Amino acid sequence: MEFPNDDTIYHNVFSLSKTKPFDLGIYAHGTSNTVTFERSGMVKVYCNLHPDMVGYILVLNNSFFSVTDKEGNFSIDNVPNGDYVLRIWYEFSDETKSKISLSGGKKHSITHAVKENKVLKRHKNKFGKPYKSKY
Repeated sequence: MEFPNDDTIYHNVFSLSKTKPFDLGIYAHGTSNTVTFERSGMVKVYCNLHPDMVGYILVLNNSFFSVTDKEGNFSIDNVPNGDYVLRIWYEFSDETKSKISLSGGKKHSITHAVKENKVLKRHKNKFGKPYKSKY
């Protein structure tokens, strides 16, 4: 995955995740760095210079995924018939899993309510220390 810096300020992209810890160091506008993800899992990404910059990368070992639209709708096309586990992830909720069976090449509809039960927590910098109040 490429992490370009299109801003006019410096950034330091890092992750302490078990899936793929990395630290790209400080880099300037117009440059980029890359990271290869060898295993699946959730990777939380931060900037060591800017405490409000947070990103999430979900690394999957299959091509059957989707992102919801503004209304919360999604579609996953060309899924072969079979039994699956549908995993739903949202930053402010617990991950949920539902067993589903697909057959006959039909369109299937699923309704699922997501409960917001988490709040954004202030993370620490890559050294495990609080960020300075101003950056």
